[in-house]
Amino acid sequence: MSRNGAGGSRKPADFSGTQAEEGGAPARRGRYLQPDMPRAPQPPKRVDVTRLMKKVDALLDESPPQLDDAVPLLRQVLEVEPERLMALHSLSWALDASRRTAPQLWERELKAEHWNARDRILELTRGTQPGGKLSDAQRARSLALSLWAEEIVLGAPTDARLDAVEAALEEAEGLRPLPDHGRARRGLEAWRAVRRGPAKGYPALLAQVEASPEQRFLDVEDDGPECFSGLQGAFSDEGFVAWLRQRKPAARPKGKKARQLDAGVLLAAGQDTAPFFGPGFGGGRVARVLALRALGADLEVRNGMNRDCSTCPPWWTTRRW
Repeated sequence: MSRNGAGGSRKPADFSGTQAEEGGAPARRGRYLQPDMPRAPQPPKRVDVTRLMKKVDALLDESPPQLDDAVPLLRQVLEVEPERLMALHSLSWALDASRRTAPQLWERELKAEHWNARDRILELTRGTQPGGKLSDAQRARSLALSLWAEEIVLGAPTDARLDAVEAALEEAEGLRPLPDHGRARRGLEAWRAVRRGPAKGYPALLAQVEASPEQRFLDVEDDGPECFSGLQGAFSDEGFVAWLRQRKPAARPKGKKARQLDAGVLLAAGQDTAPFFGPGFGGGRVARVLALRALGADLEVRNGMNRDCSTCPPWWTTRRW
């Protein structure tokens, strides 16, 4: 970046009113800058974007990534070069950690910045083609498409929006397969099941809970069956919840299956986000508990600290099951 803000020329010294030195020469003190005289403004420091990006890459490559140190540097880079693709991609990737583990903070302070970076990536990479050596554009667009698709399925999308999500995921997977895509793909498939209704769709979702009763948000692979992320929207559907309420609990299974169902109840009550207890991880908990009850889970189960569901996070006690 070119340097700006060079100061103007200095005014000539004012010798008026000074005592003459011997021989009639003017006093010399007027030739020097006095402490109270204004100084010329200094030009802004030049930002070495290449150096900053190297530092950012090193911070994000650490284990664990040093996000708190990297994000301010990325903001500095984007102030100078707002369309630097890999800075936008790295910022989006770094902010996604807060979206996953501190959703209330993210919603309040980071969401606008995160989605602005994501949307700018999508604009800058429009027309990116798959194939060949993985490019920066392919890498950035794949993740941005996945984030966009996940946001849609977490709401209550129309059929047209679901079609758009499917197209976005197909493009993203063609550019670069990522475990992250599993979150939106899971939500898309669940919404397709909801659309099929109580005859075929709702039983399919219940069977999904039966196959993986211990679903959670954290400490699980995005594309693994134990991950609940992406299902919050579909599991909040009123028709699905009403259908689950009407189901009578099945006979309680024995052994390992019973223990898995009971563990699933505690996870659905809020332990699936430990140690980040509190609201903000999305809906779907009512349907999860109702599904586990329908499969024979014990709703009076207690955890290792002798806590039952009544002492779990507030959404457990304020919801009508």
